[in-house]
Amino acid sequence: MRLLDSITSIIIPVCNSEEYLTETLESITKQTHQALEIIAIDDASKDASFLILKKYQKIDKRIKVYKNKKRYGLSTCYNRALKRAKGKYVTFMNPKDVNSLHRIGRQVLFLEKNTKTAGVGTQYTEIDSKGRKFDKSRLPLTHDEIYKSLISNPTLRFETVMLNRFLLPKDSIRFTSDLYPHLFTDLFLNLSQYGKFANIDQNLYFLRKETKYKLKKQKQLDYFMSYIQLWIKSIAVYDYRPSLRSLLTTFSSIKSATVK
Repeated sequence: MRLLDSITSIIIPVCNSEEYLTETLESITKQTHQALEIIAIDDASKDASFLILKKYQKIDKRIKVYKNKKRYGLSTCYNRALKRAKGKYVTFMNPKDVNSLHRIGRQVLFLEKNTKTAGVGTQYTEIDSKGRKFDKSRLPLTHDEIYKSLISNPTLRFETVMLNRFLLPKDSIRFTSDLYPHLFTDLFLNLSQYGKFANIDQNLYFLRKETKYKLKKQKQLDYFMSYIQLWIKSIAVYDYRPSLRSLLTTFSSIKSATVK
């Protein structure tokens, strides 16, 4: 498949996301940068998500919709969408979140001006279920700052990152884990071997924070074991050196964790 210079591919995995999906799609289709293809993979939703996607596909021919016959999880959805993506640039989207209308255009402009940067994220603003704004991020801007704390204190809001596929080896953008956010951390540790990353100092993404609930003990254990595996892999495969303090801090935070 030949990549197209002028196109940005936006990938959206969808599973039971009807509550906010319309708002999400509106924020994508109305981008000031219009050279887009939007690839949505419905992961066997049981609500109206697939019907909403098909409705928008009829309205906007840039939207391509696929449906899994059974639930496969995030990693499979991302990988299936990536195989279909044709854009020089590729980025991601959580179906609960919202883009600034200038997000894609400003990221494309950044990558066009910074031709050695493999990926660029943005700052984000947290919003509640009604779209009310509260906290804003203060992510580091330079590659060195981003890389040194990629595991212990995530320095990229992963869904905001736009990748320049021309600067990365073929098939290097591949997800190998389903547990969020470790599937993204693993990916960006890998991609950091091939190129530099940056963040734009503008809030171009709205991150939906919903009602908090306590992680069950089994989920806490799964999350921590996944982190241990990532920690070991980062050393053995990527020659990354996370601190022991980061492991202890993560364990402490998981014990008291809530999911938003």
